[in-house]
Amino acid sequence: MDRQAACNAEPGPRRVEDVYRPCAVTIATDQRLQEAAVRMAEEDIGALVVVDGGRVLGILSERDLVRAAADRAGFAWTCAAEYVTPEPATTTLDADLHQVAAVMRKLQIRHLPVVDGGEVVGMVSARDVLELEAGTAAGVD
Repeated sequence: MDRQAACNAEPGPRRVEDVYRPCAVTIATDQRLQEAAVRMAEEDIGALVVVDGGRVLGILSERDLVRAAADRAGFAWTCAAEYVTPEPATTTLDADLHQVAAVMRKLQIRHLPVVDGGEVVGMVSARDVLELEAGTAAGVD
């Protein structure tokens, strides 16, 4: 279901599959922070899934990049692995969005990798959840 259809759907429980962004953008552990920041800017996203040989090691978010900047890390030579948030919380396609929002609030995070069959298939952000809720509440298409 696309976002517009999700907003126009009958009221009721919404699921991650209604709003998530398929195909999570990934980077390797040996990529530099500068490459990560450029990738985020190019893709207009706030977090990357960090992988090593296809295995998810963590997530690198805008907050992690701010932490690196505050540490005065050299973005041109510091590996993303040094600032990755390890073992991130994840969600599934059939998860209820209210529960996902509660997890995000509790953990104070804005991005959750979406897994299906043990593989990362996308990302859901607080923005995705808010867009659906705002559209549903306002009756916006």
